[in-house]
Amino acid sequence: MISLTYTGSINLCVLCVFVVPSTRSPAGLYLRIHFTHQIQKSQNGHR
Repeated sequence: MISLTYTGSINLCVLCVFVVPSTRSPAGLYLRIHFTHQIQKSQNGHR
């Protein structure tokens, strides 16, 4: 449970630092969708 929260925090940090400045590029858009899907999947799987 702790590791899941820790991983989620890292994902959010990566989202804020790396994806947000490059949302206009296709790679940034793909990464944003990918990370959002990963976070949702981990939350759904946890419950």
